[in-house]
Amino acid sequence: MSRQDHSPLPEPRKIPCDPARAACTAASGPRLASWGCLGAYASLVCALLSVSGCLVTDPVTFKDEVNVPPVIIGDRKIPVGSIIKVDVTAAGPNELRIPVTIRDENVGQELFERTLVTKSNGYVFYTCPEPSIPPSGSVNRSDFQIVINKTDLNPGECHRVDFVVSSRFTHCENAVSDGGPLDNEQVATVVGLFDQASDFTDIARARYWIWEVSGGALSNPQAAQALAESCKVIDATHPSSTVP
Repeated sequence: MSRQDHSPLPEPRKIPCDPARAACTAASGPRLASWGCLGAYASLVCALLSVSGCLVTDPVTFKDEVNVPPVIIGDRKIPVGSIIKVDVTAAGPNELRIPVTIRDENVGQELFERTLVTKSNGYVFYTCPEPSIPPSGSVNRSDFQIVINKTDLNPGECHRVDFVVSSRFTHCENAVSDGGPLDNEQVATVVGLFDQASDFTDIARARYWIWEVSGGALSNPQAAQALAESCKVIDATHPSSTVP
Protein backbone atom coordinates (compact mmCIF):
# COMPACT_ATOMS: atom_id res chain seq x y z
CA MET A 1 0.00 0.00 0.00
CA SER A 2 1.20 3.52 -0.77
CA ARG A 3 1.99 5.84 1.97
CA GLN A 4 -0.15 8.98 2.26
CA ASP A 5 1.44 12.21 3.42
CA HIS A 6 -0.85 14.10 5.79
CA SER A 7 1.52 17.02 6.47
CA PRO A 8 -0.09 20.53 6.13
CA LEU A 9 0.11 22.36 2.80
CA PRO A 10 2.67 25.21 2.58
CA GLU A 11 1.53 28.80 2.83
CA PRO A 12 0.99 30.53 -0.58
CA ARG A 13 4.25 32.22 -1.62
CA LYS A 14 4.02 36.01 -1.82
CA ILE A 15 5.69 37.83 -4.70
CA PRO A 16 7.56 40.98 -3.67
CA CYS A 17 6.18 43.91 -5.67
CA ASP A 18 6.33 47.63 -5.69
CA PRO A 19 3.56 48.90 -3.38
CA ALA A 20 2.70 51.52 -6.00
CA ARG A 21 1.53 48.77 -8.36
CA ALA A 22 -1.82 47.74 -7.00
CA ALA A 23 -2.12 44.92 -9.50
CA CYS A 24 0.79 43.13 -7.82
CA THR A 25 0.04 43.59 -4.12
CA ALA A 26 -3.19 41.61 -4.25
CA ALA A 27 -1.67 38.54 -5.92
CA SER A 28 -2.71 35.30 -4.21
CA GLY A 29 -0.19 33.00 -5.90
CA PRO A 30 2.53 32.77 -8.49
CA ARG A 31 0.18 32.69 -11.54
CA LEU A 32 -2.06 35.53 -10.42
CA ALA A 33 0.96 37.62 -9.55
CA SER A 34 2.46 37.11 -12.99
CA TRP A 35 -0.72 38.19 -14.79
CA GLY A 36 -1.06 41.23 -12.55
CA CYS A 37 2.50 42.36 -13.21
CA LEU A 38 2.12 41.78 -16.97
CA GLY A 39 -0.93 44.04 -16.98
CA ALA A 40 0.97 46.77 -15.20
CA TYR A 41 3.86 46.36 -17.66
CA ALA A 42 1.53 46.64 -20.62
CA SER A 43 0.08 49.85 -19.19
CA LEU A 44 3.59 51.25 -18.79
CA VAL A 45 4.48 50.38 -22.43
CA CYS A 46 1.30 52.07 -23.71
CA ALA A 47 2.11 55.19 -21.70
CA LEU A 48 5.64 55.31 -23.13
CA LEU A 49 4.37 54.83 -26.69
CA SER A 50 1.91 57.68 -26.34
CA VAL A 51 4.66 59.98 -25.06
CA SER A 52 6.94 59.04 -27.97
CA GLY A 53 4.40 60.25 -30.53
CA CYS A 54 2.65 57.04 -31.52
CA LEU A 55 -0.81 58.54 -31.22
CA VAL A 56 -3.23 58.10 -34.12
CA THR A 57 -4.09 61.52 -35.58
CA ASP A 58 -6.33 62.80 -38.37
CA PRO A 59 -4.73 62.82 -41.86
CA VAL A 60 -2.95 66.05 -42.80
CA THR A 61 -4.58 67.94 -45.66
CA PHE A 62 -2.89 70.61 -47.78
CA LYS A 63 -4.68 73.58 -49.28
CA ASP A 64 -4.75 73.97 -53.06
CA GLU A 65 -2.40 76.53 -54.57
CA VAL A 66 -3.99 79.96 -54.74
CA ASN A 67 -4.37 81.15 -58.32
CA VAL A 68 -2.78 84.60 -58.55
CA PRO A 69 -3.77 86.65 -61.65
CA PRO A 70 -0.95 87.39 -64.11
CA VAL A 71 0.40 90.89 -64.73
CA ILE A 72 1.67 92.35 -68.03
CA ILE A 73 4.80 94.47 -67.63
CA GLY A 74 5.75 96.61 -70.60
CA ASP A 75 9.26 96.90 -71.94
CA ARG A 76 11.32 99.86 -70.74
CA LYS A 77 11.57 101.20 -74.30
CA ILE A 78 7.93 100.46 -75.13
CA PRO A 79 5.82 100.80 -71.96
CA VAL A 80 2.22 99.66 -71.86
CA GLY A 81 0.04 102.35 -73.46
CA SER A 82 2.77 103.51 -75.84
CA ILE A 83 2.21 104.90 -79.34
CA ILE A 84 4.34 102.87 -81.74
CA LYS A 85 5.22 104.44 -85.11
CA VAL A 86 5.48 102.00 -88.04
CA ASP A 87 6.26 102.56 -91.71
CA VAL A 88 4.98 99.54 -93.62
CA THR A 89 6.91 100.61 -96.73
CA ALA A 90 10.27 100.62 -94.98
CA ALA A 91 12.71 97.78 -95.56
CA GLY A 92 12.89 95.11 -92.90
CA PRO A 93 10.80 92.33 -91.40
CA ASN A 94 7.10 92.19 -92.16
CA GLU A 95 6.33 91.77 -88.46
CA LEU A 96 6.09 94.31 -85.68
CA ARG A 97 7.29 92.76 -82.40
CA ILE A 98 6.41 94.34 -79.06
CA PRO A 99 8.43 92.87 -76.15
CA VAL A 100 6.58 92.30 -72.89
CA THR A 101 7.18 90.55 -69.58
CA ILE A 102 4.44 88.41 -68.06
CA ARG A 103 4.59 88.16 -64.28
CA ASP A 104 2.78 85.24 -62.64
CA GLU A 105 3.26 84.04 -59.07
CA ASN A 106 2.05 80.57 -60.17
CA VAL A 107 5.37 79.68 -61.76
CA GLY A 108 4.23 76.25 -62.98
CA GLN A 109 1.04 77.47 -64.63
CA GLU A 110 0.54 77.51 -68.39
CA LEU A 111 -0.81 80.83 -69.69
CA PHE A 112 -2.42 81.78 -73.00
CA GLU A 113 -2.55 85.07 -74.91
CA ARG A 114 -4.97 86.79 -77.25
CA THR A 115 -4.33 89.81 -79.44
CA LEU A 116 -6.91 92.00 -81.14
CA VAL A 117 -6.09 94.85 -83.56
CA THR A 118 -8.84 97.40 -84.13
CA LYS A 119 -8.69 99.78 -87.09
CA SER A 120 -11.08 102.21 -88.69
CA ASN A 121 -12.65 99.64 -91.01
CA GLY A 122 -12.77 96.61 -88.73
CA TYR A 123 -10.74 94.16 -86.70
CA VAL A 124 -7.81 91.81 -87.04
CA PHE A 125 -7.91 88.81 -84.71
CA TYR A 126 -4.99 86.78 -83.45
CA THR A 127 -6.89 84.61 -81.04
CA CYS A 128 -7.59 81.04 -82.17
CA PRO A 129 -5.99 78.84 -81.21
CA GLU A 130 -4.47 80.90 -78.43
CA PRO A 131 -0.67 80.76 -78.37
CA SER A 132 0.72 79.35 -75.14
CA ILE A 133 3.06 81.16 -72.76
CA PRO A 134 4.78 78.19 -71.07
CA PRO A 135 6.27 78.29 -67.56
CA SER A 136 9.85 79.53 -67.37
CA GLY A 137 10.66 78.48 -63.79
CA SER A 138 10.52 82.12 -62.70
CA VAL A 139 7.72 84.51 -61.75
CA ASN A 140 8.79 86.68 -64.70
CA ARG A 141 8.37 85.28 -68.21
CA SER A 142 10.36 87.88 -70.12
CA ASP A 143 11.11 86.10 -73.38
CA PHE A 144 7.82 86.99 -75.05
CA GLN A 145 6.67 89.33 -77.82
CA ILE A 146 3.36 90.52 -79.24
CA VAL A 147 3.56 89.94 -82.99
CA ILE A 148 1.61 92.12 -85.44
CA ASN A 149 1.67 91.63 -89.21
CA LYS A 150 2.43 94.95 -90.88
CA THR A 151 0.21 94.04 -93.84
CA ASP A 152 -2.78 94.17 -91.46
CA LEU A 153 -2.24 97.90 -90.86
CA ASN A 154 -3.98 100.65 -92.82
CA PRO A 155 -1.63 103.26 -94.34
CA GLY A 156 -1.64 106.60 -92.55
CA GLU A 157 -4.05 105.49 -89.81
CA CYS A 158 -4.17 104.79 -86.11
CA HIS A 159 -4.69 101.24 -84.76
CA ARG A 160 -5.59 99.99 -81.30
CA VAL A 161 -3.88 96.82 -80.05
CA ASP A 162 -5.44 94.96 -77.13
CA PHE A 163 -3.41 92.17 -75.56
CA VAL A 164 -4.80 89.87 -72.84
CA VAL A 165 -3.31 86.95 -70.89
CA SER A 166 -5.07 84.29 -68.82
CA SER A 167 -4.89 80.63 -67.81
CA ARG A 168 -8.68 80.24 -68.11
CA PHE A 169 -9.91 81.69 -71.40
CA THR A 170 -13.32 80.56 -72.63
CA HIS A 171 -15.01 80.56 -76.04
CA CYS A 172 -12.10 80.73 -78.43
CA GLU A 173 -14.05 81.96 -81.44
CA ASN A 174 -12.46 81.94 -84.85
CA ALA A 175 -12.95 85.23 -86.68
CA VAL A 176 -12.67 83.60 -90.09
CA SER A 177 -15.79 82.01 -91.53
CA ASP A 178 -15.72 79.29 -94.19
CA GLY A 179 -18.53 81.10 -95.95
CA GLY A 180 -16.64 84.37 -96.31
CA PRO A 181 -16.31 87.55 -94.22
CA LEU A 182 -18.26 87.70 -90.99
CA ASP A 183 -21.29 89.95 -90.81
CA ASN A 184 -21.53 92.70 -88.20
CA GLU A 185 -23.41 90.53 -85.69
CA GLN A 186 -20.82 87.76 -85.91
CA VAL A 187 -18.00 90.22 -85.53
CA ALA A 188 -19.65 91.74 -82.46
CA THR A 189 -19.95 88.25 -80.93
CA VAL A 190 -16.29 87.47 -81.50
CA VAL A 191 -15.18 90.83 -80.12
CA GLY A 192 -17.39 90.41 -77.06
CA LEU A 193 -15.79 87.04 -76.29
CA PHE A 194 -12.25 88.25 -76.88
CA ASP A 195 -11.32 88.76 -73.23
CA GLN A 196 -13.68 86.29 -71.54
CA ALA A 197 -12.28 83.90 -68.91
CA SER A 198 -13.97 81.38 -66.63
CA ASP A 199 -12.54 83.38 -63.71
CA PHE A 200 -13.00 87.08 -64.45
CA THR A 201 -10.18 87.96 -62.02
CA ASP A 202 -7.67 85.68 -63.75
CA ILE A 203 -6.78 87.95 -66.64
CA ALA A 204 -4.18 90.62 -67.42
CA ARG A 205 -4.75 93.37 -69.98
CA ALA A 206 -2.55 95.78 -71.90
CA ARG A 207 -3.18 98.25 -74.70
CA TYR A 208 -0.94 99.86 -77.29
CA TRP A 209 -1.50 102.25 -80.18
CA ILE A 210 0.12 101.92 -83.61
CA TRP A 211 0.55 104.85 -85.96
CA GLU A 212 1.24 103.87 -89.56
CA VAL A 213 3.33 106.78 -90.82
CA SER A 214 4.16 105.90 -94.42
CA GLY A 215 3.45 108.54 -97.10
CA GLY A 216 4.49 111.45 -94.90
CA ALA A 217 1.77 111.05 -92.28
CA LEU A 218 3.92 113.01 -89.82
CA SER A 219 5.43 115.43 -92.32
CA ASN A 220 3.22 118.35 -91.29
CA PRO A 221 1.20 119.31 -88.23
CA GLN A 222 -2.14 118.87 -89.97
CA ALA A 223 -1.38 115.27 -91.00
CA ALA A 224 -0.09 114.45 -87.54
CA GLN A 225 -3.22 115.91 -85.98
CA ALA A 226 -5.42 113.86 -88.31
CA LEU A 227 -3.55 110.72 -87.36
CA ALA A 228 -4.02 111.43 -83.67
CA GLU A 229 -7.70 112.14 -84.17
CA SER A 230 -8.18 108.78 -85.90
CA CYS A 231 -7.39 107.08 -82.59
CA LYS A 232 -10.33 108.85 -81.00
CA VAL A 233 -12.55 107.77 -83.89
CA ILE A 234 -11.64 104.13 -83.28
CA ASP A 235 -12.59 104.40 -79.60
CA ALA A 236 -15.88 106.06 -80.51
CA THR A 237 -16.89 103.67 -83.30
CA HIS A 238 -15.36 100.44 -81.95
CA PRO A 239 -15.84 100.43 -78.18
CA SER A 240 -14.06 97.69 -76.28
CA SER A 241 -14.60 96.12 -72.85
CA THR A 242 -10.85 95.59 -72.59
CA VAL A 243 -9.39 98.01 -70.08
CA PRO A 244 -5.58 98.06 -69.81
